[in-house]
Amino acid sequence: MVVFLVPRWGANAADAAFVLFWCMAALSLASGWLVPFNMVTRQKHNLDAMTAAWLLPIVPALVAANTAGLVATAVDADRARQLVYMGVILLGFALPLSLAILTLYYGAGLSSLPRSPLLHSPTSTPLAHMTARACAQRGWPCTSCRPGR
Repeated sequence: MVVFLVPRWGANAADAAFVLFWCMAALSLASGWLVPFNMVTRQKHNLDAMTAAWLLPIVPALVAANTAGLVATAVDADRARQLVYMGVILLGFALPLSLAILTLYYGAGLSSLPRSPLLHSPTSTPLAHMTARACAQRGWPCTSCRPGR
C-alpha cells in the first residue's frame, strides 16, 4: 500500500496505511499471546512431537514490526516516531519468544537424533524465520523522523 498507493493518492493512502498498521499490530499481539497461551494451558505437548508450526502465531508480530518501518517512511514525523516505537515493541515481544521456541525445537532435535524424521526434514526447519528481516528490510533508520523534515 505504501509503495504503490501513497505516491499516487498521497496523504489519504498514508493515513489509511497508518490505521491499518494499528489494526494489524493489535491482531498480531492478540495472536501472539492467545494462541501460545491456549496451546500451553489446554493441550498436552511434549518435545517429541514439536514442529516448526509453533512459530506461526509469532510471525505476524514480526511482519507488523517490519511494516512499521515501511509505513513510517510515508507519514509525518510524529506518527513515524509512534510507528517506530511500536515496531520495536513488537520486535521485543516476538524475537525472544521465537528464539525460545527455536531453542526448544533444536534442543528436542539434538537430544536424540533418530527420534522423528519430521524434526530433521529440511522443509520443517525454521531457518527462514523473519527475525533478521524485520529490522533490516525497509529501514529502521526512519528518514521522516529527522528534525526539520
